[in-house]
Amino acid sequence: MRFGTSYFDWTLFKKNFTRFWPIWASYLVIWLFILPINALTSYIGTDNNYYSAMASSARAHIWFALVYGLFAAMAVLSHLYASRSANFYGTLPVRREGIFLTQYLSGFSFVALPQIVVAVFMAVIGFAWGAAPVLPCLAWLGVGMGMMFFFYTFAFLCGVLTGHILALPAFYVILNCLAYLLYELINVVAERTFWGFAGFGNTVDSLVEWLTPVSPLSNVRLQYDDKLGKTLAVNEKILLVYCAVAVVLLVCAFLLYKHRKLESAGDVVSYRFVRPVFKYGVAVCSGLFPGYVTSEIIGEGTLPIMVVIWTVLGCFAAQMLLDKTFRVFKKWKGVLAVTAVMAAAMACITFDFLGFESWIPDVEDVRSVDVLQFYANVGWNSGNDGRFTTTDPRTIQDIITIHKNAVAYGNGDLPFSGDYHKEGGSINIEVVYHTKTGDHTRQYVYTFAMPEADVPGTTANALQDIISNRELYWEIYGFAQLERQLAAGGMLREVDYSYENFDSYNNEDDFELSYMAPGETGKEVFFFGSDALELLEAVKSDFFAGRIGVIDFDNKLEREDCYRMLRFYCSGELLLGDEDSSSYSFYRPDSQFYSSYISISVMPGSTTTLETLERLFPNATTADDLWK
Repeated sequence: MRFGTSYFDWTLFKKNFTRFWPIWASYLVIWLFILPINALTSYIGTDNNYYSAMASSARAHIWFALVYGLFAAMAVLSHLYASRSANFYGTLPVRREGIFLTQYLSGFSFVALPQIVVAVFMAVIGFAWGAAPVLPCLAWLGVGMGMMFFFYTFAFLCGVLTGHILALPAFYVILNCLAYLLYELINVVAERTFWGFAGFGNTVDSLVEWLTPVSPLSNVRLQYDDKLGKTLAVNEKILLVYCAVAVVLLVCAFLLYKHRKLESAGDVVSYRFVRPVFKYGVAVCSGLFPGYVTSEIIGEGTLPIMVVIWTVLGCFAAQMLLDKTFRVFKKWKGVLAVTAVMAAAMACITFDFLGFESWIPDVEDVRSVDVLQFYANVGWNSGNDGRFTTTDPRTIQDIITIHKNAVAYGNGDLPFSGDYHKEGGSINIEVVYHTKTGDHTRQYVYTFAMPEADVPGTTANALQDIISNRELYWEIYGFAQLERQLAAGGMLREVDYSYENFDSYNNEDDFELSYMAPGETGKEVFFFGSDALELLEAVKSDFFAGRIGVIDFDNKLEREDCYRMLRFYCSGELLLGDEDSSSYSFYRPDSQFYSSYISISVMPGSTTTLETLERLFPNATTADDLWK
């Protein structure tokens, strides 16, 4: 009888399925409890609840894919990690391609078939309740299968690259988050080393996010659409991108498996061309991670030497893992090369050979400037924080002046002989210069001498020049954005008015704060509807007349003059920053969440605002009234 070879072995497939049954059985049981059993025991019983249950449960797909994708790959590739089993599989009458296909499909079936079973159960339950379950179940299954395909294939490739079963999960975990960890560490080191460093920009941020699969894939979820009456997958393009990447990884795994040497069983790295990547990769990561941690313990100034020392140790440790022996010190040439590179890099960072800190643009080279943060605290008054873009040469020159003085001052504060609030101010500014050579981001926080407001070239003078442009400063405060939102149909939800009472305090640094409104004690009041809009118009009138939203360079105001506060809240799109950026966020009885606001000090000369407050005050609502 003719004896032939096969590209797929059904017997081997069944053997894997029965041998590694705890993987697919536990995966199936967990999902049965999460969806079908939970649905039956809780008597969901309505269309909306059925769709919502499918949508909410789909969020768990990514975590199951991360964990069970690894388990499945470790199981079906376990024959590669011992010489006896590797040689046995090599003698089977099945081509290398057939063994690869059989092992890959059997492992994927461990995690795919349970999902199909759960989807079928949920479809039956949906039909029983009169829902339309086909699209929700297919969407749920598609998200789960797509995520599992990527993470399982990624783990499978890691398993093919190594000949040691413990190295597989190590490679899998490290490579999944390596880009993010390196990026964050380099960011921390750069922030502490370079005065003015403010990140690498959105392009690098996006690249790092894509290289950390958990981050973008966590945005792939199901969302119930009440109008369409179905559950839809959102951000499915992200899932498709990673599925395409998984196809590339699968091809790479196939080519590597096809040419894998049986004697590599037990090796940390199975392929010679990958060994240098592993060795020097471990050296660099050892230099950065343990080097940074050690320098934090010993002292920040020791970072360069700690990085070099740990690079040497990491390189020798990697060589020991590759050679499976401690006798590796004769291979010092490679260690010397990577150590020299790391030492040169640390020297460039420490001494700023590339001129990062000293770089100051010329105004004619700047096309435009995006100001991402602008906060000035002078005297007792503060409260402006907004974003704006400018192409005005005069404003750009003022920003460059602030930048230039930050470089001159260095990372520190100017000394003041007297009361800081009478002689000094502080500024926090983050800008992105769009120049002919590219984009440059800088951020500075420093103090400056307030009496120098009339001296050209000083920070105080540049700040005074910016504030004198009332339309620009209206934009900086965020009021212009608020007006655009109102014009687009947004709503000014409320205006919060408060006054800090300084009657009871022990000293200037330790005092109790409370709120009080005109004629009352310890109250915080709110204005709504037309009253809120009227207050906005009053503030605008005073603002453009220079009676509010000004900085007291002449030291005429006292502390209590600047702590009458108005806060403007609106619905819809956030006015400033991210959802978690505000330190003043709370819930209202109408369940509307507020996390962004515009705050401005009401000064003694703000006549229109003060008159409007006095006239509207009988309509004010206290905080206690809101919660009744």
